[in-house]
Amino acid sequence: MSRFNIGAFGEILFDVYPDSKRIGGAPFNFIYHIFNLTGTGSILTRIGKDKSGKDLVNFLHKNKMDDSFVQADPVHPTGRVNVTLDTNKIPSFNIENNAAYDHIEYNRSFDKFLSPGNSLLYFGTLAQRNPLSCETLQRLWGKDIIYYCDLNLREGYYNDQIISDTIDNCTILKLSLDELETVCRLANIPGTSEKVKVENILMLKNIKVVCLTRGRDGATVYSREGNFTSSQETDKLTDTTGAGDSYSAVFALGYLKKLELEKINEAAVWFATQACSYSGALPKDDKLYKKFLKRFPAFQS
Repeated sequence: MSRFNIGAFGEILFDVYPDSKRIGGAPFNFIYHIFNLTGTGSILTRIGKDKSGKDLVNFLHKNKMDDSFVQADPVHPTGRVNVTLDTNKIPSFNIENNAAYDHIEYNRSFDKFLSPGNSLLYFGTLAQRNPLSCETLQRLWGKDIIYYCDLNLREGYYNDQIISDTIDNCTILKLSLDELETVCRLANIPGTSEKVKVENILMLKNIKVVCLTRGRDGATVYSREGNFTSSQETDKLTDTTGAGDSYSAVFALGYLKKLELEKINEAAVWFATQACSYSGALPKDDKLYKKFLKRFPAFQS
């Protein structure tokens, strides 16, 4: 078992494809990878008292994952996202509104779980679209822990206030090239080049690391220690759904372990690239995790 406390706040849902449906949601994808790499990890979320909600709970139990912080909502349905892939296997999402994860209620047990020390909380922006879940998340900020934010901007579900609050309250900020432009525009962060823009973000009081993902070209990590770029080519690009969540899980774990940023980025890009070789956001077995830990033994618990 891991010596770390790692939690993910936000959506757990079903990604609905034309021919199937699969469990997803960036926070859950993240914590699923964490669990399979470390044997621990918790999702702080809310699901409906419906068939989909029961299916999710059964999945957690089957995989021996913690459901201590999964709330059951008697009114709102379990989240759903309709997914389509273009010719380059890039997904687009039609996200249903007013789902159970929009109504996550604050619970004191959240605070106890996120005790100071070797704790990390992952979050994004989608679960902040509704005031209740947003307020709950804000009550979890400001602790002596690591906050990992993967923006995952979804059109129509964020605004300048969400962006500003989010980047003011994270230790590690992960975003794409497009998201960098959006963040700088909405948060009034100046800069005429990528490097200057990111350096200005790093001047914010809490941010220590910025991970800038580049799709097929890998990722660049910016910190006050230096900049590190890693890329990994693959000829088995099946589905990029959840690739960023794969990257985030490995990066967060490596950061908790205090590994060198350059090596963390290399491992995270490798893992995300491998994740694109299967269909859907999550692998169907543990082969990927075993392969990863064999290749990068420093990540073993």
